[in-house]
Amino acid sequence: MTSLSQPLALRYLLSNWILYRSETLFCVWNFTRVFLIWGSIVDWLVSDLPMLHIFAGFASIRIGSSFAIKKALNSWYAIVYIALAWTVSCVLLAYMFRSVEISACLLDNSPHPNCNEAAARHWSIHGTEFDKTNDLFLYNSIWFMFITTTTVGFGDMLPTTHIGRSFAVASTIVGIICTTLLTASTANLLVWTDKETRALTMVKREEARQQREVLAVNIISLWWRLRAGGKKLTRKQRAMNPKQLLRQWQQTKQTASADVSETSDVSSKIDKTKFQIQCIEGQVEKAAKKLWANNAFELMDHHSQWEKSADNDAMAEFWQKQIRRSGNASAISP
Repeated sequence: MTSLSQPLALRYLLSNWILYRSETLFCVWNFTRVFLIWGSIVDWLVSDLPMLHIFAGFASIRIGSSFAIKKALNSWYAIVYIALAWTVSCVLLAYMFRSVEISACLLDNSPHPNCNEAAARHWSIHGTEFDKTNDLFLYNSIWFMFITTTTVGFGDMLPTTHIGRSFAVASTIVGIICTTLLTASTANLLVWTDKETRALTMVKREEARQQREVLAVNIISLWWRLRAGGKKLTRKQRAMNPKQLLRQWQQTKQTASADVSETSDVSSKIDKTKFQIQCIEGQVEKAAKKLWANNAFELMDHHSQWEKSADNDAMAEFWQKQIRRSGNASAISP
């Protein structure tokens, strides 16, 4: 095993010599310990959730990396998180790429005997001969990693060692993962919510109703003037086709009469049905108590109030008032 001060010479492609210092290799190895920070990042991502592990035990789920990643990617901060992960990965890979691409033979005070050979300074790879040089600027390596993760690859920088190529492959995989996550999280956030869908349906319904009013005016006006002989038709009315107007009238009928509740997703409909069942259950329990108390007049009054609250929203508001008035919240648990 080499000491910290003793360099390590490696034969590359059986023809080229590259010299690594032991401290450089140990530093690259220690950089892999950056994954120890991931535990703290996971704890920070889920730190705003109260009593998380208690609820996780009831739900039989595991709070770990997968849960934290899903939580981070299902928010508008997902783009920021992915950009930070992308940047940190590029910097770390760039540092390791630069370290393995630097040959100690081209540095000052390199007494290794292999550095005196021509293959240590003049390289030949697949028939291409060139003078080996050390690029000490980290910014150039970061640029190389960035264009590699974006799968662009201008060709202004190339890895000349097998280890450098492995880091380039790793940066390509990181770029594919980050691009996929960015696309998926953005597409998920751009989906209409249930409330937005309802609002959009209401807007389209009002637009269709206004359009039907205009069509009705045009149809009646055209019919009246055609009935009078068609002598007072305007240029716009002459261009109108009665069959086309009737067809448009029929097409806008469905949109103009659309029910907002039909646009809800399955989950919202299930929640609404569950709440209605709870309201009915509370009504039945309260009616049973009235019957048990033999209070027929109060039962009849209660039944009339129930019939008046046929609408779902009015029914929910009615039961909330009843709960607040009686102070008994055991009948319904919304």
